[in-house]
Amino acid sequence: MKESALLVRPLPLSGSGCKFERLVVSELPLLKRYSRRLTRCPVNAEDLLQETILRCWKAKAGFELGTNFGGWTRAIMRNTFFSNVQRRRLEVNLSDDILLRMQSTPASQSTSLELGEALRALDSLPRRYRDAVAMTAEGFTMDEGAERLGIPINTYKSRIHRGRKLMLSLVR
Repeated sequence: MKESALLVRPLPLSGSGCKFERLVVSELPLLKRYSRRLTRCPVNAEDLLQETILRCWKAKAGFELGTNFGGWTRAIMRNTFFSNVQRRRLEVNLSDDILLRMQSTPASQSTSLELGEALRALDSLPRRYRDAVAMTAEGFTMDEGAERLGIPINTYKSRIHRGRKLMLSLVR
């Protein structure tokens, strides 16, 4: 069985997804080479390729037929690769011993006081900032939070930034 058959589920030969699927399948060899060049590791290259195909599929509504599909897919792959590199830089590898000590350490009274101060500061924020900061703390992505509040994503990001800044000034 061909590798491309494993990565992309076949669609019916008619309909809107068919043309897009053919474009994706035709780009697979180039994308595979590009992922190997970026990662320099066959296993990571396969992961990057699969993640790129998923992101392309999710964003297919944003692609206009007749434009440079190869450039579009490679841009998605490049951005995915750099996002993964940045995410890995932020990861901290802790030994099992340190993790065990962190998990077994009970919260102190000062931790409870700090949490209480943070919650009071959050409650005192104007509603537009409080909602954005609270949704981010609850784990909503930027897109989800902006959509739920019915505002543009950049407005959402600004509200988070301003809300956090205001909270910090209230806690200090």
